[in-house]
Amino acid sequence: MEDLSATLFDEANIKVKEANVLANEYVLRNEKLVETLKEKDLSIELLNNELKNLKDVIGDLAEENSRYAKMSSSVESSTRPDALFQSRQLNKFNSKVIYSPTYNQLRFDLHDFNEFKDALSSTSTVFNIKETPFYKTLLLEDIEPVIRLNFSPTIKFYQKKTFIHNLQEHKVTIEPLSASTEVWKASQLSLSAPSSVPSSPALSQTNTDVVSEKNVDLKMFKYETDQPVAVESRCAVCGEARKHMNFARLYKMKVKQLEYLLCISCSLKLRRILDLFNYLKTLQPTKDLEQILKNWCEVVELRVKLYYCKLGLWDDSDENGLVYGWKNSWIG
Repeated sequence: MEDLSATLFDEANIKVKEANVLANEYVLRNEKLVETLKEKDLSIELLNNELKNLKDVIGDLAEENSRYAKMSSSVESSTRPDALFQSRQLNKFNSKVIYSPTYNQLRFDLHDFNEFKDALSSTSTVFNIKETPFYKTLLLEDIEPVIRLNFSPTIKFYQKKTFIHNLQEHKVTIEPLSASTEVWKASQLSLSAPSSVPSSPALSQTNTDVVSEKNVDLKMFKYETDQPVAVESRCAVCGEARKHMNFARLYKMKVKQLEYLLCISCSLKLRRILDLFNYLKTLQPTKDLEQILKNWCEVVELRVKLYYCKLGLWDDSDENGLVYGWKNSWIG
């Protein structure tokens, strides 16, 4: 009986052990299956997120392409034939974006940015950005090369710093010699048939800086509204003296008690310079990096527009740039 009991106990222990081993294997197998399911669920979630992001990117690209297509078609439809390149070899540049930078590729590790950051992070009790190295570099590299006052017939070399200082410190206005000029420009832009526009518009001219007044029916303007008003005197900044409309002195700049005659190109350059100066005046000292980066992006955008002016390009020709309405043979 004792031997039989011992044998039964041994067999029972063996079966219990085998059952425990089998149960443990099932537990381990279930845990692995649960982990595998979790990994698959995580992979599915990641793939769904990537798919959603991909759909967003494709949607943005489609929207951007649609916007560019509309913009291109609107530019082509709104641009007058006389404002396009006429040369066969230059036709491919009509309504074409020459260069379109991307802001998220703007570097924040260059020397100019570090100077700008140091200027805004100044601990001086009185903040004056005009006393910073960044501002002096801006004048030397961006502003002075654009207006090139050493070629000015009116502003002498020793008056150059005073002229730029007046642009910084005083109220400056740039306006047409007569409001009738802007009315005339608007009427030319509104015409749908280029052939109905005279190929060589007449100018109301004078040999002095003062234009003689004419008797017209419209009392609102001093000059006839069907003719632009210009003067034969040279541009005060660049010395432009040609009488063609796109080079005519149609504008004047008032600063303090002084007036300067301006051609179309110089009026645009000075507008861009004043935009930059006015924005710099609004800057306040800060150590907030995000605010500094935002300010830098705005400054870069204004500097880019100023640079394009130097190359003879502008993006608002219908407002302040060349005057449409006749054959611009000088653009090809």
